[in-house]
Amino acid sequence: MFELQVDECLLRGDSSRLVSLLHYEGLSSTTLSRLDQLVTKDLCGSGSSRVLTVLKALGILSENGDDLQVLISHGLTAKLLLWFEAVHDLLTSDLQRGSAPLLSLTEEFFDYFLLLGQASLPATQLSVVILHLARFALESLIHFPLRLEAIRTFNSILESLSRDKRRLIQNDQNLIKILYCTVIPYH
Repeated sequence: MFELQVDECLLRGDSSRLVSLLHYEGLSSTTLSRLDQLVTKDLCGSGSSRVLTVLKALGILSENGDDLQVLISHGLTAKLLLWFEAVHDLLTSDLQRGSAPLLSLTEEFFDYFLLLGQASLPATQLSVVILHLARFALESLIHFPLRLEAIRTFNSILESLSRDKRRLIQNDQNLIKILYCTVIPYH
């Protein structure tokens, strides 16, 4: 029943209704896993408008700090990064490179990453988000304005962090990974 209702919200692009459904179902790891399955299936089929609706709904949910922390504790960050990598793969394929819906979806990911950067995301998870943005920005096959937006998002996240949090993510391992990405971007 839940999947059918979510599917209806996604078909209509109704992120507000999706938020209500997610609250009704409960923000549990099971609910997040079911949502992950739908998003992953859509990304495999290039259903970017449906994924855009999910990201907008997550953005609305995340305005409530408690809801965001619950989602993070259930593994939202890892799922988002897997979705983002799938979008990256679509953007670097010849068939999808200039797809307007995919460009909009990528920008929505950047907006959500900004939101995560302002949340009390653990430093290790924040490091991984920043590394993904750096790798994305260095990918020559990606549309240049999107790469610039990745850099802006990267910088905005860093600027919004406290000095202590910046120190936590600026360890030698992360710097080595970023430098490695400049030599061998993505894969």
